[in-house]
Amino acid sequence: MKKVLVTGGLGYIGCATDAALKAHGYYPVITDKKIGSATENILKMLIVVLRNRPIGIVHLSAKKSIGESKKHPIAYYWNNVSSTVSLVLLCRLFSIPIVFASSASVYEPTNPYAKGKLVEEKVIRRVRSHVILRYFNIGGKAAGISDTAKQNIFSILDNMQKEGIMFTVNSPSSTRDYTHVLDIAEVNVQALEYLLAGNKSILTDVFSGVQHSVIDVIEEYRKNNVSILYATNSAVDKTIYPKYNKLDLLSWAPTRSFSDIVRSEIEIS
Repeated sequence: MKKVLVTGGLGYIGCATDAALKAHGYYPVITDKKIGSATENILKMLIVVLRNRPIGIVHLSAKKSIGESKKHPIAYYWNNVSSTVSLVLLCRLFSIPIVFASSASVYEPTNPYAKGKLVEEKVIRRVRSHVILRYFNIGGKAAGISDTAKQNIFSILDNMQKEGIMFTVNSPSSTRDYTHVLDIAEVNVQALEYLLAGNKSILTDVFSGVQHSVIDVIEEYRKNNVSILYATNSAVDKTIYPKYNKLDLLSWAPTRSFSDIVRSEIEIS
């Protein structure tokens, strides 16, 4: 049985990755705070590893709210960085390859979440066999898979539309690159298989290659008969573009479009 440890396996990306791993013939071993298995607890993680002997780890567990990280920076550093340190120690001890979910926020590290990710990447590099994936913006739903934390732009717009609240668009010209969560799950599996094949460690951005503004998102909702009230202001909001592209080494490209993302957000409850 090909067991793979998935930290944060009950989260948004975790649920999608769990399904993708199963579809590829793996047996996911899930750890998550929701079931009492906090990744920063190295003793609990040691027990999980000894019991299951995973052939690889997909490390997704992390606090992810930038706003919350500004309010509680120490809690963010402790939770996210200590979790990664625990796993790196186990990876080094048992020679386990690891796929790490990082973020494009590291290109503008102006908050504790992004700064912590930079530290985590440095720690991950202490594992001989690793892939660091810098996700950009993630959206989309599938059966049993949604952003229950309500942190992405689609969840925010959905809530405002239901409550009839005006949404303020900061910097209308700023754009984002969006990838469907199911495509993110697939790149996680491809990265794992890349490592299991004995390939060298890499870092890559994960992106669709198409930029969209928040107004583009709102207009796409309107195309699907969902109207969202909005106003704009002139706040500065810098667009971040991909810098590292080694996705060809992972034999991965997104298969779902921006329109697919928005449509799934609307149609799947």
